[in-house]
Amino acid sequence: MTKQEAATWAARASTNCMEVSRLAEIETYFNLTRAEANALHSAAVTALVDARVSA
Repeated sequence: MTKQEAATWAARASTNCMEVSRLAEIETYFNLTRAEANALHSAAVTALVDARVSA
């Protein structure tokens, strides 16, 4: 799983608590800073929203 795929996995979580937990897992697994994890998450959320809007 790439960093981008992991961020999308986190963004697709069904609850906010699960999303936060997944972000922490990504941060630890990929040895990211909080800012790096947040940037990946933001990009994933934006991509998901854009995909829904254009569908």
